[in-house]
Amino acid sequence: MTDAADQAQRVAELYLQVALRRLNAGLRPRDAAPERETCLACGAAIPEARRRAVPEACACVGCQEAIEREMGR
Repeated sequence: MTDAADQAQRVAELYLQVALRRLNAGLRPRDAAPERETCLACGAAIPEARRRAVPEACACVGCQEAIEREMGR
């Protein structure tokens, strides 16, 4: 079983990877801020129903589930 520090490190690494992918694609961190229609992790479309239900969503359902599994929820 992992402790909270290990889980936090994995989540931080995931977000770092996402940021690096965006930089490599020529995107600035705030390019998608107002309407986040695509997942920051994989680039897939975030369904409109999810965006309405969770306005701050920045990940598709699959990536969000992976993040939450990594966090041990």
